[in-house]
Amino acid sequence: DIVRVDSYKYLGVHLNNKLDWTDNTEAIYKKGQSRLFLLRRLRSFGVQGELLKTFFDSVVASAIFYGVACWGSSISTAGRKRLDKLIRKASSVLGIPLDTVQEVGE
Repeated sequence: DIVRVDSYKYLGVHLNNKLDWTDNTEAIYKKGQSRLFLLRRLRSFGVQGELLKTFFDSVVASAIFYGVACWGSSISTAGRKRLDKLIRKASSVLGIPLDTVQEVGE
């Protein structure tokens, strides 16, 4: 028997029975927030410049943009704005402009 579920995580991407990306966006947002906290902590310890950018690229951005080729073009406007808010916060921590979800997805 095949069991029906409302949401399923496959290869790190959350799929739901409505075939929208709300569950995935929520999971990405939570993961991004926790990793953004680590970025802020590093900055508070005096880490600067290229090392912070490397940390962002390898830890924060990798969590936010994982699977963007799948969900990037069909994510809701509210979901995109929510993830872009995380990126803007990271941008202010780093002091440099960063690409939005839409720019990375294209």
